[in-house]
Amino acid sequence: MEKNFKGIAIVALVLAIVGVSVGFAALGTTLNINGTTTAKTNSWKIEMLNIDNKSGVTAKTQPSISGTTLTYAVDLNNPGDYYEFTVDVHNDGTLPAKLSAAPTVTGTSSYITHTVTYSDGTEIRKDDTLAVDETKTLKVRVEYKTDLTAETLPPSDASTTFAVALTYIQG
Repeated sequence: MEKNFKGIAIVALVLAIVGVSVGFAALGTTLNINGTTTAKTNSWKIEMLNIDNKSGVTAKTQPSISGTTLTYAVDLNNPGDYYEFTVDVHNDGTLPAKLSAAPTVTGTSSYITHTVTYSDGTEIRKDDTLAVDETKTLKVRVEYKTDLTAETLPPSDASTTFAVALTYIQG
């Protein structure tokens, strides 16, 4: 019986040594991962260009672009008078763009309406895209409302400041 016990102990000891050797070899293995990654140069440039197609009354201050802001001033003397022009929005960068939200419009009044659409009259919406080197033409129109009555006409000159914000993000 003692002989069997010694034999079993020797076999167990040999198996333990083999197991420890295999385990050490597995834990001692080195894996090497080598690679090269290059982040290419990109640019972000959404700009307004080419103010055109002015129609309606003559502007007091013609539309002009400064950076990403377009400004103009116009006097509308009679109901139905309007001023309209187009401006191109161009993606001159290397990344596609999209609108993060629908355009925000400020400066409406009970006497004057302001609208900004694409040149074909389509509504500008959230997630509209502007691909690299793509140009979309926007139409801006300001109009003295025609549905006014003698009681709702402005009692004196009514001036409004109109602003639209188009926020583009990487698309």
